[in-house]
Amino acid sequence: MVEVPNFRTLGFRVLGRRNLCFDHPHHLHFLTPASLAALVERRGFTVEEHTYHSVEYSAFTTLQNALNLLPGEPNRLYRALMGNPAGLALRRSPWTWLHMALGALLGPAALLASAVGLVLPLGNTMRFYCRKKAG
Repeated sequence: MVEVPNFRTLGFRVLGRRNLCFDHPHHLHFLTPASLAALVERRGFTVEEHTYHSVEYSAFTTLQNALNLLPGEPNRLYRALMGNPAGLALRRSPWTWLHMALGALLGPAALLASAVGLVLPLGNTMRFYCRKKAG
């Protein structure tokens, strides 16, 4: 199983480096559905099934990307929710509180919007189930 951000999404086209999934150094290469399928095929696997939705990531990624349309530093809500010193410091900022309030308001819409990935290849997370080719 391979799960990576879907570089073919509207979020990457609109936000570019402000997209939550542009998470350097954790993500060094960005793939589209076609490029991921080609990569696993070249490595001797076949794609058995694929989805474009992740229960863990899709809704929050959609929400954070919507908030990243606001001016200022991207991924403020995500970073403020971390328990590290930088995240704790961010929580004291009124801008962070604004992001939290907007996040609470936009959360249900982000959940619905991320559900598009259940039926269309437009979700922000690709999950490919692969099997090694025989012989």
